[in-house]
Amino acid sequence: MLFTSKPSTSKMSDSSRDNLDNFLRLVPTDSIKDGNRKEESDLQETPKPFNLSLKTERARAFLQSESEKSGISRTAYINELLLLLSSFPTVFASESDSSLEELAACKTLLSDPLTSKVPELAASSRRDPAQMALYLMERGLGVVETGSRRHHRRIK
Repeated sequence: MLFTSKPSTSKMSDSSRDNLDNFLRLVPTDSIKDGNRKEESDLQETPKPFNLSLKTERARAFLQSESEKSGISRTAYINELLLLLSSFPTVFASESDSSLEELAACKTLLSDPLTSKVPELAASSRRDPAQMALYLMERGLGVVETGSRRHHRRIK
């Protein structure tokens, strides 16, 4: 059912009325066409201003520095960061954890002294550091799997 006017709110509390008003502002009545939702591309509106309150000078300086390095505005940088984060795979945290836990786990991994050796090894073998990290993981997993198979053979 499509409401073209607000429902009666005379018997509602002030907070309920405010919640309903806010909800109705979020659902454009022109977003429904012949009983079916329009395509997502039809629903795109002009972006509304978004204010980000950075809690520390460090966060503000980081955002400024990173957006300048990238050659894009701070807003564009945050948009790119959020798009990247939204496609980030969950490897080290559980599926029920937020991306913050996954990032914290990645930070722990990347902060380990062993990880700091990867760029040196990569340079000496003419590999990109990411390629070298994947190569080392592949080799390490191969050793673990081979050892596991040997261990299982000894048990049998």
